[in-house]
Amino acid sequence: MAELAYTNRRVEQHEEDMKKLRLRVEELKRDLAHAGDELENSLNQIRKLQQSLEKETEAKDNLQVQFKDLQSRLQEQRKVSSVPDVNQASICCGRDSPERVGENETVDSHIP
Repeated sequence: MAELAYTNRRVEQHEEDMKKLRLRVEELKRDLAHAGDELENSLNQIRKLQQSLEKETEAKDNLQVQFKDLQSRLQEQRKVSSVPDVNQASICCGRDSPERVGENETVDSHIP
């Protein structure tokens, strides 16, 4: 009889342990599901950030192309601006000629 009582207590203890283990397994499953949701959210956020980075990189590249184009234009304009301004007065009159005038003056060689 004592042996039967001992066995029953052991069975009850094992059943209690099994219940605790089942509860722990369920808790771990919930934690795993929660962690999986967090992981999925993080991966979605990473994808969005990667897309945003790609768009920003493309915009930066486009701006660099525009900047280089504007730099080239500016250099061309500076080259054109650095060419001496030749006016008709300097062409028709010699360097030491008394008829040579400044930029804002006109030449009238018919005046006595």
